[in-house]
Amino acid sequence: MIIESLVAFFIITSKCEQFAEFCKNNSNVIECHRLAESYNYSIKVLTSSVPSLESFIDDSMSLGQPSTLIRLSLPVDSRLIQ
Repeated sequence: MIIESLVAFFIITSKCEQFAEFCKNNSNVIECHRLAESYNYSIKVLTSSVPSLESFIDDSMSLGQPSTLIRLSLPVDSRLIQ
């Protein structure tokens, strides 16, 4: 049984173009947002195991300082804006 986990991943980097290419070429990345804040990027990563998440983090470390948040539950899925 494969359990997939959604992870919010943030990074501070001075290598923005390289990090964007890294995300485009990584099949675990499902969203990548450029930010104007403390962090340069917010990324959503879908992984099937802790080792695959660890590998993603290790690979990204050459491009900046990563930070991760793991989603435990989804109390509100989606709402229509009226």
